[in-house]
Amino acid sequence: MVSSDWEQIKQSFLELGGDVQNLEPRVGIRGRGLFSLDSSNPSRIFCPKQLLLPTIHLQFLDNGGISIMDSLCLPDNAIHFLHDYYNYWSWSGGGRSEALSFLEGLSKLPIQYRHKLIALGLLSRSLLIPSLAESSLYRRFIFTRTVSYEGSQVLAPVWDLVNHSAFSQPFRNTSNGIETPPRGDAQEHLQKYSMLKSPLGMWAHYGFSCHSTVAFSCPITLSSALSPFVLQCLGEHYSEASCRGNNLGVDNQVIVVRCLPIGSISTALPVATLLSLLRPLGLADAVVFDFFHQLTDWNIAIRSELLQDISHISSSCLDSLRNGLSLELDLISQSGIGS
Repeated sequence: MVSSDWEQIKQSFLELGGDVQNLEPRVGIRGRGLFSLDSSNPSRIFCPKQLLLPTIHLQFLDNGGISIMDSLCLPDNAIHFLHDYYNYWSWSGGGRSEALSFLEGLSKLPIQYRHKLIALGLLSRSLLIPSLAESSLYRRFIFTRTVSYEGSQVLAPVWDLVNHSAFSQPFRNTSNGIETPPRGDAQEHLQKYSMLKSPLGMWAHYGFSCHSTVAFSCPITLSSALSPFVLQCLGEHYSEASCRGNNLGVDNQVIVVRCLPIGSISTALPVATLLSLLRPLGLADAVVFDFFHQLTDWNIAIRSELLQDISHISSSCLDSLRNGLSLELDLISQSGIGS
């Protein structure tokens, strides 16, 4: 994005009720992003509610363009801004190429490894046979840029240029729109996309991996010689289940956990979480520790094996997958009983 493009975007955005403070586009270690003009002053982006674009009002045209349906009732100047932003700056300015890079990388991965990623909960079944058709690139583009707002999946122009860090403050949903956390202490303006996504969860959703606070167990069913109970981990790589409070179920003597941290920068968190889930069911600590040791050993082994299997395949998308596997191995290895 050249300077004149940014000034045009910013001016139109401001005229439509948006706010951009102390920021300009640059390319950094995370790729293109927004950086403070003066890091001693706060920076901020606010996207007003009237510019949040529900994805149900979008369609992909045969000629490769993104069209806004007539069902979206907005003033003509807002429609014109959103059309130009998503066609010429967001889609053509990097969104299409990012989607293509991810799907091309998957297509280079032998199908048995795609099967394995699906089995491990790291890849959607719809991506077993990746399509490089323009409509598939568009769907990937939309998937990586939507945010939930008042029960709808929406796109937020300009705000979506801000990159992710697990160690930044999360973005804010307000009754007036979506805004970044105020920052003035760093060059690049960053926000947290998701509260507790793992490195591999970030790769699966956004196509990149990065340092995160937690790694989750992959799907596995375990038994213990110390107990008649069976532990089944469903292997969700996100935190939504535990946040909803329905992370645990018991069916006869099968304990089902949807989402279980197995590595964390808070090294005692994984075993403490498992103890908090299983102690109320009457399981002795020795049983919990046995399950935890098995979970740790298996999760390390499955990631190490996959990392070795794909080490020879050249692709920037797979570089991100390899990085995610390595980051999670570090988190799991440093967490444990007595940590």
